[in-house]
Amino acid sequence: MKTKLDLNDSMMDVMTKMSEGNPGALTVCMNILKNGEQIDPDGAMGGLGPILSLDTLNIYGSKIWMLFKDVCEQDLAQMLAVLRGWQLGMLSETQVRHAVENYGDGINVADICAKVAERLPRFQLKPSNEKSERWRRPTTLELANGLRPPPFAPLTGSPFVRLYESY
Repeated sequence: MKTKLDLNDSMMDVMTKMSEGNPGALTVCMNILKNGEQIDPDGAMGGLGPILSLDTLNIYGSKIWMLFKDVCEQDLAQMLAVLRGWQLGMLSETQVRHAVENYGDGINVADICAKVAERLPRFQLKPSNEKSERWRRPTTLELANGLRPPPFAPLTGSPFVRLYESY
């Protein structure tokens, strides 16, 4: 299969081609670019490496969202571990594509995460600090037990904040 990305593509072109207009896929791709290097410090090209892996696997648009949401339980680190697992030969392209099409059937994400973490000790399956906790969404069980995501840092120094505080 032919990939969509080209060496001459700008970052906007890459995001447009990969997301195919799907807002969920665009959000996932932007989060990969933003947090990919922090999660996988040994990965080539920072956050762009996993995007290129998705392109090589011909996973675009809604399929990116399905991989993130249905296969990896909305956990970016798990998604990057699955892509690394494929890259390291722990999963075949067929297994990854089948899992995307069938709500995770055929792969054990926890097992792949453990194998990737064993092979790449610097791979961050868990956030290393409170600020990085933002890239991991709570699971349904965590939400049911009352766990809430950490609050975002308050805006300071913004003219809008100063205007609001002056009232």
